[in-house]
Amino acid sequence: MAADLQKFLFKSKFLRKLERPRTLVVVIVLLGYAVVCTEGQECSLECEHGRCVDNKCICDPGWKGPLCQWCEGRLRLWSNSSVITDGSGNYSTDTQCTWLIDAGRPNTSIRLHFEHFATECSWDHLYVYDGDSIYDPLLAVFSGMVVQDDYRVPHIPEVVAKSGYALLYFYSDAAYNLTGFSISYRIDGCPSTVVGEECSGRGACLEGFCTCDASWGGPACSVPVCPEGCSGNGQCNPEEHRCQCHSGYTGADCSQVIEEGWWEVVGHDITSQLTHPDPMSTLLERSSHATVLIDNITWVIGGYSFTERSFLVRYNITDDTWLPIRSSGIHKPVARYGHTAVVYNGSIYMYGGMKDDGSITRELWRLDTESHKWSLLPSERGERIGGRGRGGGRRGRIGRRERNRRNNRSGRSRENKESNLSNRKDWEEEEEEEEVKPGDDSEEEEEHTNKSEVGGCASAPGPCAPIPCVGHAAVVVHKSKKQVMLVIFGHSSRYGYLNTVQEYDFEQGSWTTVETRGAVVSGVYGHTAIWDPVTTLVYVHGGLLSKVSTSHVVPYLMTYDPIKQKWKLRSPAPVPRFLHSAVLVEGLMLVFGGNTHNDTSFSFGAKCYSADFLAYDIACNSWHSLNKPPNLYLDVARYGHSAVLHQGDMYIIGGFNGKMLGSVLRYHPGLCKTQISSSDECLHNYPGRKCVWNRILTRCESNNNNDKKAYDVCPEVTPKHNFTALCDEQKSCRSCVSNTYGCVWCNNACTYNKCVDYAKPHGVMSLSNGLINKEVPRPTKVVGVASGEGCEDNLRSRCKSLNTCPLCRAHQHCDWLEHQCLVAPNRTSTAGALGETAPNLSLEDIPSTPSIDQTDHQSPVSGGTRNALHSHRPCEPTCAQRTSCSNCTETKGSCMWCFNQQRCVNNNSYLVSFPYGQCREWTTESKRCIGVEPGLSRCSIHQTCKKCQADVACGWCDDGSGTGIGMCMEGGQRGPINPVTGIMQKNKCPKLNWFFTECPLCNCNGHSKCENGSQCILPCANNTAGSHCQYCIEKFFGKPINGGLCQPCMCNEHGDTCNRETGRCNCNTKGVTGDHCERCDTQNNYVGEPLQGSCFYDLQIDYQFTFNLSKIEDRHIRQINFFNVPTKSDVDTDFDIYCSKATKIKISSKTTRSHESWIIRNYTGTRIKRRFSASDYTFGSADNNTTFHVYVYNFTPPIEIVVSFSQHPKLDLIQFFSIFSLCFLVLLTLAAILWKIKQKYDIYTRRQPLRPQQRLLVEMEAMASRPFRPILLELYPRGADAEVLDTNDSTPTTTTTTSITTSTTNTVTSNCCVTGTNGAMPNATSTAIPCLSSNVITKASNKDNSKFCNNSANKVIPNSTSPDSLSSDLLDSLNTLKIKKKVNPSPIALEPCCGNRAAVLSLLVQLPTGGEPYTPIGHPGGLAIASTLVTLGNPRKCSNDPITLAKGDVNKNKTSRGKQPYSSHSPDTCI
Repeated sequence: MAADLQKFLFKSKFLRKLERPRTLVVVIVLLGYAVVCTEGQECSLECEHGRCVDNKCICDPGWKGPLCQWCEGRLRLWSNSSVITDGSGNYSTDTQCTWLIDAGRPNTSIRLHFEHFATECSWDHLYVYDGDSIYDPLLAVFSGMVVQDDYRVPHIPEVVAKSGYALLYFYSDAAYNLTGFSISYRIDGCPSTVVGEECSGRGACLEGFCTCDASWGGPACSVPVCPEGCSGNGQCNPEEHRCQCHSGYTGADCSQVIEEGWWEVVGHDITSQLTHPDPMSTLLERSSHATVLIDNITWVIGGYSFTERSFLVRYNITDDTWLPIRSSGIHKPVARYGHTAVVYNGSIYMYGGMKDDGSITRELWRLDTESHKWSLLPSERGERIGGRGRGGGRRGRIGRRERNRRNNRSGRSRENKESNLSNRKDWEEEEEEEEVKPGDDSEEEEEHTNKSEVGGCASAPGPCAPIPCVGHAAVVVHKSKKQVMLVIFGHSSRYGYLNTVQEYDFEQGSWTTVETRGAVVSGVYGHTAIWDPVTTLVYVHGGLLSKVSTSHVVPYLMTYDPIKQKWKLRSPAPVPRFLHSAVLVEGLMLVFGGNTHNDTSFSFGAKCYSADFLAYDIACNSWHSLNKPPNLYLDVARYGHSAVLHQGDMYIIGGFNGKMLGSVLRYHPGLCKTQISSSDECLHNYPGRKCVWNRILTRCESNNNNDKKAYDVCPEVTPKHNFTALCDEQKSCRSCVSNTYGCVWCNNACTYNKCVDYAKPHGVMSLSNGLINKEVPRPTKVVGVASGEGCEDNLRSRCKSLNTCPLCRAHQHCDWLEHQCLVAPNRTSTAGALGETAPNLSLEDIPSTPSIDQTDHQSPVSGGTRNALHSHRPCEPTCAQRTSCSNCTETKGSCMWCFNQQRCVNNNSYLVSFPYGQCREWTTESKRCIGVEPGLSRCSIHQTCKKCQADVACGWCDDGSGTGIGMCMEGGQRGPINPVTGIMQKNKCPKLNWFFTECPLCNCNGHSKCENGSQCILPCANNTAGSHCQYCIEKFFGKPINGGLCQPCMCNEHGDTCNRETGRCNCNTKGVTGDHCERCDTQNNYVGEPLQGSCFYDLQIDYQFTFNLSKIEDRHIRQINFFNVPTKSDVDTDFDIYCSKATKIKISSKTTRSHESWIIRNYTGTRIKRRFSASDYTFGSADNNTTFHVYVYNFTPPIEIVVSFSQHPKLDLIQFFSIFSLCFLVLLTLAAILWKIKQKYDIYTRRQPLRPQQRLLVEMEAMASRPFRPILLELYPRGADAEVLDTNDSTPTTTTTTSITTSTTNTVTSNCCVTGTNGAMPNATSTAIPCLSSNVITKASNKDNSKFCNNSANKVIPNSTSPDSLSSDLLDSLNTLKIKKKVNPSPIALEPCCGNRAAVLSLLVQLPTGGEPYTPIGHPGGLAIASTLVTLGNPRKCSNDPITLAKGDVNKNKTSRGKQPYSSHSPDTCI
């Protein structure tokens, strides 16, 4: 097109003459059009955030991708309003993006409005900071589906930063990627629920606050004064700005029916225009905290929050007041989350949890709610044998303290008041003296680890209690007339997901690991547990379960009987969840919220933040969905919250939905409607409490544990589950029968309701069909196991459920082998010391495993002695025990390293370790690890500005030289920051030299300066090269980045170049190796001293060697050397070398006593052949032998070199053939002599008389040496046409030729005639054809069920029938036939005897039938083998002519008729 345009312009210029101005305009227009068209051709891409150059997108800062469609790096935003997005389509995986919004003035609000947000739940996070760095307060961590279409988690999807800066950091891992986010922001804006409108378009924005129009209220003017017109259930009161609901209705919009249960937000006015109507509610912004209720006081303890909050908060429900509590005393617990708290005798007991540094603790603290004093209780282990009595020692003192405290609580009498106060004072003084310093339990932890490795604590079936754990559940239950605390499941950094039950005795102050029975359960994290005093069971629901390399949210519900110590599975919930809450209300377990999202491939639309409200009917074992909280004009969906029950109302406190929530929701259960008239309607009514039907009064009532005889408790039809699938999930007998699913254990499988009918061998029985007799297994119906008593020992299943090595070996009967937990009976403890017997181990429970070294080990556990067995291989370090990125990622993907937390966690415990997005970046690849020297910060390892700013925590400080040298350090937009204190350190870097969102224009790494602002002046100094002087020149190495130096390559004259970064030399002599070419490759037969000379390949004499230098590692080779030492003293040495291309070759010789002398020097060519005479050189001498050196050099690979040294003596042909002939004659003579000796011996042995046994042996050997061969038989169907015997056809028309060994089927099915082969018999004397022996034929005939018969005129004529018995019609037909076909049997074998004068003849004959058409019973088949002795030689004449029978001659010549009319034997043989 450009050529056509030029041609057009050329013609316009010379062929048409126009006025000059008009011509100039036309030329300019056409040139512009050409440029536009040319650009359109060169760049057809639509770059979203960049420009197209040479059909390639050049992205703007902060963007990447083929079309610049994905965010990357840092971007600073200055405008008053804009939109932040991750790009178009789904965001990129494994990416980091940062946006810094700068309002230009401090203390200015920046309001972020989320228009759309959908990322991978719990893995891809967006962090929002109120400041210019990550060291400023964290406002929110969003993940999962937050805002999409009509769905939104927060009521007002906004976040407000008030510092004048807002830092947004987005991290996506390398797995799933979703649609991303779109966020608009406005400086000094007002809240809104409508995109692009302030105050939702229903008010005016004044200094960041909305002044709403009439009839509208709320912080964003989004709440009507009377919502939904009071739903028709009330009247609007404009003066009070609220609805006045009719009787029986409540709520802001009067939409909630009181009898059905209703929700409210404690202390919240929906029409208030304040974001936080109660300033004290910010004290509750936390998650994974513990909450207990004592009287009317709710205690909130610990929890995770973005900013530091009071560890202990008290809420008075009656007064509706919050109060932070400052603990008294010296020792107090540090911040933690994921712990539990229970109440006993008016005190709060707090156990476990995860601290801020990521460590999991097993501390048990007690809080005196009157003095607000914390005390750390010691970890005394129960079942102590041989220790002090209960009344003495430290345990006795603890018991006295507990009794004194109970006396103080009860105040038994006024007279004892002073005594009680005195005892309390003494107890406190004693406690002060013996108080354990918190956190100083390293020795105890080490002891705990060692004992657990051996096999648990004493006879405990698992790790020693107390176990460090997080995300567990704790309840106080009544057991043996006392109260104990049960700690159920949880997660341990050492053991992984725990399936243990720990029991703490308040009175004794001792811990015990409980050996449970019933179903084999797996440990979970983030579940709930409630104690039902009516059923005396603990109900455990939900949680996060380990699934090999990941984790899975489960809907399980199980019960634990603390008296029987037995687990039982119950109906699972409709949706899985973890980090939810649960309370017990009159026979119902109410479950609210939680995280219901599994891995993206299994999520099925489940949300990160749930507002589901479920009820589990304990009596009916059924789940029901209750009314979710309505539009409360406040954030409702959440996880990580807590719940307590006060006077029948459920209080939900705190939680997380991307932001830390400080609101309190209250649910008021409804009433069982008395106006319900039917039992079914009553029993299906769940107003937040259990309703039952009174059959006597015919009304619906609340469940008060009434007499079931007078009440209907459960409906006839309950929600059904897929019990078949639930039963299939159970892999052990105990789990199969310990549930409510109706499962039966059948043949090592769990089935629903009944066993599948199948046959199981139990004895045999005989079956016969008249032809064959067969023994078959006797079918027996299998009865399944339906109760735990019928199960065999379940030790194998319990060991199999332990999925980590430390947890497996903490159980005394299990061991970890080949990445699985197996039964190890050798690890059982002795029964004498512990007073218990080891379980009986059946052979099925003991798999075939490698033997374990048996060593006696005595461990003083709880005063006892135990013989244990150490496994032959110790457990590998757990992920939590790996302290660096390199050794964390060497586990091949089972561990992941979190950079900002500097922690190594297991893949399946990522959500356990970072449930609220604490990990900003992680990896499982060692190549991404960057070593940090002790004492240095993570930012200091970055040596370039670009890499420095890729880390969200760092900024770049230039040295001001204008050469690009600088230092990476922690900081934000305003300057460096102390990462520990968060205080600015402006003195560390001048403001003009600080770069946070962009890099200096000039970057020459200190080896040059720039011209034109950004171009380095070349050549670079200090032996560097590159556009930014970023690498070393040839023959130098080093890291010139950021002022680094380059050093010359040190290759000891065996190389010129080396790796530019590592300095490893590229050795140019084959066989010379090492980083500096300092040693020979002895493994490949190269020897020498490269520091003083070179390396040589040892060429052995009389061998030819080929060297093919064509591999990639040979690309730097320029020389190869050889040497040879001839060993034969009087033989000349021949040398031959061939090169595939011309090269230079040198050859020298050297003796022990002389220097090296050149034989061939500076030869250039491809081949040399040379003979070195033994007279000129010294060969084969031990003192002064000659060594030849060959140097091949000055070549470039690829090249092939063939080289050899040989010493071959001259061959005397006359001498060789003389010796060969003599040896041959000697061997031939010796063979002839031995043959004659053998003949003489054979003749001698034949003349000796043989004993019977010897003769029998000789005959057996002769029989065994006889030849074998198959014989073909022609089989004719019974009743065949007469054409078979047609005189004009010598070959049957219908024949089947088969081997005799396979003729059974043919003869049985078709009643065939059997004849011999048609033709002459094999002559054994003149041919080498082997004959079939008679005994073999006999064996074959026993298997043959066929009959021999004669076919004639479609009539069956038995062979035993005489002509006298034939009818006249049959004789007439026989007279007219000229039969040429031999139908009589022919010999099937002829075995000549010695001398060939006689032979043994064998043939097939037909057995008599006795006049019956078939052979009589008892004779299998109609054929038999017959043998006779015949003579060989001159035969007598035998008639072979056919005999014709005329009609009427039947009675004539009876003698001739009685003879066999046909002869089928050979004419040369007479029988």
